[in-house]
Amino acid sequence: MLIGVKDNGSIVGVQSDEEFYMVQAAADMYCKPNIIFKTKVWDIKSKTILEITIPKLEGEKLYSAPDKNGIFKVYIRVNDENIIVNNIYIKAWNKKKFGKGVLVRYDKPEKVIFDYLQHNESITFSRFRKIASLSKYKAEKILINLIVLNILRINFSDNQAVYSLVK
Repeated sequence: MLIGVKDNGSIVGVQSDEEFYMVQAAADMYCKPNIIFKTKVWDIKSKTILEITIPKLEGEKLYSAPDKNGIFKVYIRVNDENIIVNNIYIKAWNKKKFGKGVLVRYDKPEKVIFDYLQHNESITFSRFRKIASLSKYKAEKILINLIVLNILRINFSDNQAVYSLVK
């Protein structure tokens, strides 16, 4: 992240110490757990730019921040967007990190999702529930277990989660 550069690329500059403390305060107050970041100060055209770098910590921790209503949500970075993840993502992450095992049966619902994904690139949660005639709980459990076993992956795009086979 560059502080002191507008979205159109024009350089406006900042007071680097003041901006650093504002970013530090935001990381401490609005991120759970606190986010560790690195900073670098650039002097360009007699203006100060503050570069903030957050190292990629894939799989180590889930980070949350408040949404516009003040409710803490878990976010992931997808390209240039921050995406709020769904419960399936969080439950699969927790099961991968702390779970002791996964039992998957190859029953009708599993056959339905695999048959569907043989002919389609991905499936949404609601589509899976509908074509397999499942409760929300049962559909979540199946998707979570298939994600934990690295059979399915979850992709976030256009504010929607879709599930596809891992290739």
